[in-house]
Amino acid sequence: MDILILTSHAYCMPYCVMLTSLIHNTPGIDLVLHVMEGPGLTSEDKNAIIKTVGNNNKVLFYELGDMLESLIAKLPTDRKDRITSVYSKLFVDQILPSSIDKVLWLDGDMIVRHSIVDLWNTDITDYPIAYVRDVGNNNVEFYNRLGYSYNDGYFNTGVILYNLKYWRQNNVNKDIMNVLEYDSNRISILDQDVLSLVFHKKKKVLPFKYNFQTWFLLKNKFIQISIPDYGEDIMKASVDPVIYHYIGSDKPWMYICDQPGIKEWESYQNMTVWGGVKIKNQRFFIKKTRSLIKKLLKRPGNKMFRGYVPPFLE
Repeated sequence: MDILILTSHAYCMPYCVMLTSLIHNTPGIDLVLHVMEGPGLTSEDKNAIIKTVGNNNKVLFYELGDMLESLIAKLPTDRKDRITSVYSKLFVDQILPSSIDKVLWLDGDMIVRHSIVDLWNTDITDYPIAYVRDVGNNNVEFYNRLGYSYNDGYFNTGVILYNLKYWRQNNVNKDIMNVLEYDSNRISILDQDVLSLVFHKKKKVLPFKYNFQTWFLLKNKFIQISIPDYGEDIMKASVDPVIYHYIGSDKPWMYICDQPGIKEWESYQNMTVWGGVKIKNQRFFIKKTRSLIKKLLKRPGNKMFRGYVPPFLE
């Protein structure tokens, strides 16, 4: 099983937590971990990643600077600074060796709760890519901006199953570069926009359980009506998702995080050398101030997430 990640020094701890959950819940796999090196990744970070996946698995590191220099030169100026952190998802076929025909991308802000062997074994022979619909799938603004029908769907790129053999045989990179060079004014959510646009007619849709996004649990009405056609599937996936994805700016390793499922994330963090470590974010200081004001005014706080609690969070 070939797994692909991109991590910087700042994201090393969350990625090691995600990898810990993967190893813990998918035992006995023959894992090859491909690590694209983001900004500031140190030798200590690399050793931590190697230790996390264990001696029985293989870890390969890829420096992106020279490899992507020619691609960066072709991008609009205002997009160049995002290449290593985001756009690398678009050039996987060129970054990885040609011997790799299939790879599974996993973001670092998630946990793997069950075996992903079935996900890995998904047949994508006739498809370039497979992924899960995004929480904003029915947001008309996305389709107006990107210029295709909402019937084709909009996808979250936290979990991506790549058919790299298809990419190379069909020169998919040319289509991606055309979007980046000539349609960049359409692109707002970067990699997610590009992949949804390029593959809106040719992709395999994965079940929600393989990328269950925390915002599916929001009580905000817009979020609820953005997925009216898939409510039953989402409720089914919420019972016991395979991969749980903490989308949005709040992350479970931060002092202030309103998302559900933090305790489960912390249980995997406690299996690493970072047990109990929290990072102060801007919301930490803002919320402390607001909390003090609310106490002074004796106002109850608003809950972000709705009353429904999935069984795995009880």
